[in-house]
Amino acid sequence: MNGKTKVDYIKLATHFIQARLLDKGINPTEKNIRQALLACAVEYRPAYWRRLRGAIVTQQIEAGFAKTAGSLKLLSNPVTRPDARDELKAQKKPKQKRCKTVKKVEHLLLKNHIKQNRDRPLLAILDLALILGCRPIEMMTLQVRGNDQIFITGAKKTANGLRGLDRTVTLSALEFTNVNKARLELLEYQTAKQLSPEQLQKRLQRRLATATKQLWPRRKHRITLYSYRHLMGSTLKSAGIDRREIAAIMGHQSVNSVDVYGNRMRKTQRKPGISATSGSIQSVRKTMLHHPEFLENRQAEREAQSSSTFHVKRILRR
Repeated sequence: MNGKTKVDYIKLATHFIQARLLDKGINPTEKNIRQALLACAVEYRPAYWRRLRGAIVTQQIEAGFAKTAGSLKLLSNPVTRPDARDELKAQKKPKQKRCKTVKKVEHLLLKNHIKQNRDRPLLAILDLALILGCRPIEMMTLQVRGNDQIFITGAKKTANGLRGLDRTVTLSALEFTNVNKARLELLEYQTAKQLSPEQLQKRLQRRLATATKQLWPRRKHRITLYSYRHLMGSTLKSAGIDRREIAAIMGHQSVNSVDVYGNRMRKTQRKPGISATSGSIQSVRKTMLHHPEFLENRQAEREAQSSSTFHVKRILRR
């Protein structure tokens, strides 16, 4: 965990403990923190709840309460636990909806708009998003290698190696040239402005949000860098690329993660000019798909979530 992430985590945890416990006159003991985390599970999406739990664990370690941190780290989300009651499972907040594709005409409109504003760094990151499909923060630390290859440091790596993947991808000669040019453009801008990779990423994401709002003011879900990531995943599936290689290109440790991308049966908008090296493909840890019964059960759970109107807060207070 880098220094900035730790600072952000401690800030988040401190605010949570202050608002949920201290402001209400509740002593922040292990038991009370645990109860507060469990009680708020229905208010947040599972990913944010995990982030919140991780933040509190980090804060407790920094405060010298290693035992409390270890106990809270093992705490499971009551909404997503396999043995949770159906009423609780049905109230799991769905992932935030995103624009998951970019039409060719939309991409051209967006590039022309950015060119008119003479925003070269934003054009550079848009090129990286289209060609590589990697996560935004991964675009900030790309490394050039021989034979038209680019090394991408995985942004979601865990200490146990179960998530996230460093990988090397091979590009066509033209796309390699474009990626290297865009990489140098970002590096020059980052150095001139004295920005960290995280600061550079967020600054360009904000400028992209401004550009898409100007172009499509009435659109509810506008194009983001993640839209290009989903576009790449869908393009690879539509082109019939093996799931293990798709997982490697996209930086996943499991072939099951490929399910988040588009339909294999859809016609691809373009032929992908990217492939993963054999070493990166071999690094994909989980190469077998879930059992069909598991997938059927997961689909049934999703349908239940969309149709239920239970109020789980009342259930948790019992």
